[in-house]
Amino acid sequence: MKKYNNLCGFMVLMVVVSIFCVNGAYAQQEQVQQENKAVKFLKGLVVWPFNIAKEAVNTVTRTANQGLTTVADTGTSVVETVTGKPEKIKDVVVVPVKGSVETGYTAVEGTIKTPIKGTQEAFE
Repeated sequence: MKKYNNLCGFMVLMVVVSIFCVNGAYAQQEQVQQENKAVKFLKGLVVWPFNIAKEAVNTVTRTANQGLTTVADTGTSVVETVTGKPEKIKDVVVVPVKGSVETGYTAVEGTIKTPIKGTQEAFE
């Protein structure tokens, strides 16, 4: 009987130790996940200004390209009008107006989306 009591006591002790081990492993896994979130957040804070700058440069580049395209198209329309294609006279007026609107839209759209996109990229 004494042997049986010792065996029961040992089994209870093993169950308690197992519960503590499982609980400790779960707590450690949760702590690692929290550390990963913290590292990810800190990395995002460091990378964020560079992503914003990259997006700002992309916006300026797209806007400049749109403006150059407008100037080039307007110049082409003026040259064609002067060299004997009077039907192109409407393009001398339409192209700059349309191009200016498109350039403005590109600039405004980029200005609005730059911080949003930069933030998304930094904290993904």
